[in-house]
Amino acid sequence: MLEELAALAPQPLTVVLERDGAYPPMNDLLLELKLARAALRRGRARQPSIKAESMKSIKQSHPSGSSARLEGVLARIYVDGSLRASFLAEPEAFATRYLPNPEDAAALASMDRTGLAMAARSFARKRELKRTQR
Repeated sequence: MLEELAALAPQPLTVVLERDGAYPPMNDLLLELKLARAALRRGRARQPSIKAESMKSIKQSHPSGSSARLEGVLARIYVDGSLRASFLAEPEAFATRYLPNPEDAAALASMDRTGLAMAARSFARKRELKRTQR
């Protein structure tokens, strides 16, 4: 379905992998991200009318150099309040301390703070709901 959407939509797409508190192992999540990115690439490749500028923005929003380490740090920031507070206090310093790849550090430092806060609250609510249902 994601491949079909990418073939039809000319604008850059944002894709969210959402869980209802049932988080699989990190390697499984990373595989899902890899598969989603591949589906987007296949769909875009089928869309001959997409402009070079649109492709450029897609590559910038999902750089191929994005590392598993960046994704791991992001996952920890989403669920660890003290780590998130440290990131929010000094994003650039935090990013360069935890990510040796300058592209990954820049991507992390430029992260949307509002989206981070909203996602962290959502994850916390889902974890709490899961705990209370046990």
